[in-house]
Amino acid sequence: MTYHCLFEQSGTFKNEFRKLGYEAYDYDIKDEFNETDYIIDLFAEIEKAYSNEKSIFNNIKSEDTILAFFPCVRFENQIQLFFRRNMCKPKELDR
Repeated sequence: MTYHCLFEQSGTFKNEFRKLGYEAYDYDIKDEFNETDYIIDLFAEIEKAYSNEKSIFNNIKSEDTILAFFPCVRFENQIQLFFRRNMCKPKELDR
């Protein structure tokens, strides 16, 4: 069995699986910790898979395990709103 850690560039979980004797890889769009095995745009790979195109998911077997972590908030649109101070406030704070 192989563990595939998606959106996990730190290597934290991958390295723990390896310490336990499992084959493990992590995938992310960045490699700020010098740990990422596959530097890849996972969202593009998901789109390819849904379009029946070749993607990284073609190499994952049914007995493998995929751990998909929540993508970094820096890549979502809310972070831009936060820095512009355009976040929605709860109604109770408007009083």
